[in-house]
Amino acid sequence: MKYINYFNTNDYVLTNLWRQTQDLKPAGLPVLGYHWDGTNFSKGAFPRSLLLFPTDTYEIFSYCDEARSEAIGAQPNLGGPFFGQPNVDLSGSRYGFGGKQKDHSAQFLSYAAYQWDFWLDVLKSMGLKQ
Repeated sequence: MKYINYFNTNDYVLTNLWRQTQDLKPAGLPVLGYHWDGTNFSKGAFPRSLLLFPTDTYEIFSYCDEARSEAIGAQPNLGGPFFGQPNVDLSGSRYGFGGKQKDHSAQFLSYAAYQWDFWLDVLKSMGLKQ
């Protein structure tokens, strides 16, 4: 299996906004009703519903537990299954992903014709196009 790390060190959202939202978990989300008492994750008003691993893993990671790393989409040379695998830097001018907030998901939010270099390289890296 081949893993490819597509990353953008200039991604506005991942380098500016993502860390701020991580630092606010869960205290920054009182409107959603998520809580952490130092031992347990829970949600809702009293009586709160306990959130448990592995059943509620995705909800806990999304709304309660702060990440202990930086955003992987902004990092080159990841470890794990990405170790020794290709890295593709999306911040270069070739793909047009800069440091503006609108560039964060440009490959999905823009027209495919504007991002054809990116999509062509994705297909090539997956062995789907020569």
